[in-house]
Formats: sequence, C-alpha cells, structure tokens
Amino acid sequence: MKKILLLLALITYQSYSQNTHTDTFMLPYDFVDQKPMFSQCQDTLNERQHHCFKSQLDQHVAKYFHYPEPAVEMGITGKVLLYIRINTDGSTTVLRTRGTDKFLEKEAERIIKKLPPFIPAQHVGKPVAVLYKYCIRFKLID
Repeated sequence: MKKILLLLALITYQSYSQNTHTDTFMLPYDFVDQKPMFSQCQDTLNERQHHCFKSQLDQHVAKYFHYPEPAVEMGITGKVLLYIRINTDGSTTVLRTRGTDKFLEKEAERIIKKLPPFIPAQHVGKPVAVLYKYCIRFKLID
C-alpha cells in the first residue's frame, strides 16, 4: 500500500513540475533554495527577496499595462492567472493563461513577455527552472 501511495505522489509531482511542451524539468517557486530575482533585488536580505520580487513584478505590470480597447468597449473586467516558467537562463515563458476573456489573456501575456531577464533560481547549487503563478486584475473605473 505504501508503494502505491508513493508512486501516486511521484506521478502527481512530476506532472506538476514538468512542462509538457518541452519536457523541461522545473520546480515550484517556493521549493527552491534560491529564488529567481530581479537584478534590483540582489542585495535584499533572503527573507525579503520574495517581497522584492513581487514588488518589482507589480511595478513592471503597472508600467506596461494597457487595457485592451475591445475589452473597454465591451465592459469586460476580470482576472487573468498566468503560469510562468522562469528558465535557467533567466528568461521567461508563459506556459498558460486562464482568464475571463481572450483580450485580457493576450494583454497579460504581452506584459509578461516584456519582463527583463531574471537572475535564475538555484537549487542545490545548480540553476533550475521554476514555475511561478501570477494574477493580473483588469478593472474598469467609471
């Protein structure tokens, strides 16, 4: 019985941790020893790095955010959840978007594709790709 449970756990972990497009191994963001970071976060204390990362990412989104005109005309609002792979070279790949509308999904993906290269994550002293989930909210103000 223990072998079956362990096998099931490994299968679940592998399917979560691998990109089906290129079969590149990646780890969840929270699992790695050293998280990927913006160059501006390099001198940040370890316990503040996630806060710095999130703050820099939010600033990037605010800088490049443009509400899609068709979405404005149709009054479309909502959230887009992005599944982002931060690669071993620091580049990013949008693996999947899930949102309330295709216009919003395309805009969210466009913003993420403009990210500068990161300092890659490391685990056990080696660069690793990580999966990071990020949500962008689209809200129209009257």
